[in-house]
Amino acid sequence: MIGKKIYKILSTTGTQVGQTKEELMTSKRKVLINALEKDLLPFLISKGFKLVLTQDKEKQKMEKWYFPLGKLRRKKGRTEEWINIQFDKRGRALFIPNLRVSKNGKFGHSTCRLNDSTVKTFETWFSMPWFAWPLNDETRAVKTSKKLVGLYPEIEEWFATRKAGPHVRYFK
Repeated sequence: MIGKKIYKILSTTGTQVGQTKEELMTSKRKVLINALEKDLLPFLISKGFKLVLTQDKEKQKMEKWYFPLGKLRRKKGRTEEWINIQFDKRGRALFIPNLRVSKNGKFGHSTCRLNDSTVKTFETWFSMPWFAWPLNDETRAVKTSKKLVGLYPEIEEWFATRKAGPHVRYFK
């Protein structure tokens, strides 16, 4: 009985009483997107990436749900390096960075994902940690964003060598 009360307190911290499950998921997702926009986007732009927006209005609406931060591209000669942060299709506060390389405007088989875990047997998406002091969604989202920035050297390593690393895995 006490476990359920603690779970309810931890799972509703920073949210409004009476929110539905969908509203709760969407609000946490918004908090996470805001943290990534504040920390990750400026960092990637400082590394030479530029935001690329789709011109097609219908496609823009769909991409805004899956890729709310847009798609980032960096040109190196005839090669383009792409990073996009794909969010969960059900509205949960989960995301996974996709890494791609294109040559002469065509994507080959060079597509990877940056996983939250180094466990190689399954894919793990990034999410806000269950516990971060203080217990609020903003702190947890910032912690997740800073973790992703900390893994950036693995992204650069993959772009340079095309070899999977501890968190980088080829997408099948």
